[in-house]
Amino acid sequence: SSDLGDLGDSKKTALAAHNIKGAALNMEFDQLARAAKNLENEARQGKLESAARFRAIIEAELAEIRDSLFLKYRSK
Repeated sequence: SSDLGDLGDSKKTALAAHNIKGAALNMEFDQLARAAKNLENEARQGKLESAARFRAIIEAELAEIRDSLFLKYRSK
């Protein structure tokens, strides 16, 4: 389960995407930030059907970051 929920609430989705965008920018995860910005914009316009594409990109980026950190910091 992600903070993005089921995309059923455009205000909550926009806020979650905004928060992800800010964190991604701070950590220089540019592709994640772009996807979050696009999701935020779509959600603010109430276009939740098209927002699902950006949610999938965000989830894939977060999984890649998680996996990369796991490999980097796992016990040797």
